[in-house]
Amino acid sequence: MLIDTHAHLNLKTYKNKLDDVFQKAWNNDVKKMIVIGMDEKTNQKAYEIANKYKEVMVAFGIHPCSDFSQETPESIIKYLNHPQTVAIGEIGLDLHHRQDNLAVQKKFFQAQVKIAIQYNLPIIIHARKSFEEIYQLLLPYRNQVRGVFHCLVFSLEEAKKALELGFYIGIGGVVTYPHAQVAHEIAKTIPLDKILLETDCPYLTPYPFQNETNEPYHIKLIAQKIAQLRNISLQCVATQTSNNVAKLFLNKNSF
Repeated sequence: MLIDTHAHLNLKTYKNKLDDVFQKAWNNDVKKMIVIGMDEKTNQKAYEIANKYKEVMVAFGIHPCSDFSQETPESIIKYLNHPQTVAIGEIGLDLHHRQDNLAVQKKFFQAQVKIAIQYNLPIIIHARKSFEEIYQLLLPYRNQVRGVFHCLVFSLEEAKKALELGFYIGIGGVVTYPHAQVAHEIAKTIPLDKILLETDCPYLTPYPFQNETNEPYHIKLIAQKIAQLRNISLQCVATQTSNNVAKLFLNKNSF
């Protein structure tokens, strides 16, 4: 069994296509996935998808690139009673698209970390060009909060610091790119019991299909690449990463 821990199936890209998306996923042994909220609209859509598809787990959060004037951190609380809720996310900081509102981004991030602690939920972190800032914000909570750094594949040093905090590393389509040497090194060297598989669909489609819309069934390509880099079987990667999902998000040792 494979699990996609980061799928944006709540975007317009997949409107009226979800039955087909899920069928292709199941046909490729992708039996579960986490649909990620980013703002009020996508949080609501994630909630609706979870109501229809029992294989879906959901995370609710306010993304750092959101229009903060239309959101409040507390707006996610009303969704947390859904039985398929497994995390707060995606939350974090983004200094690639926005640098002028860093103070507001930090405020929203810290507020959502506190909500995660209150509800005993892990967090899914977006850390684009902002790892050090997030690392410093997390230090006071290092024994209180758990989670995953999504797509943290551009610096081995950052990956190691995330592991020191007890966090998992999300590895996606970038690891399949032939020249992504840092991503290859991270996938080879960090402990397998700290890796989560993710597509970030519809973004970051794996090689050699970058001209196509990404979907959860592509998670098999990511798992195959990690298996190749580590010289282990696909089954080994599938089993361990699925157990990692169970441990982080479901508080149990395995599926």
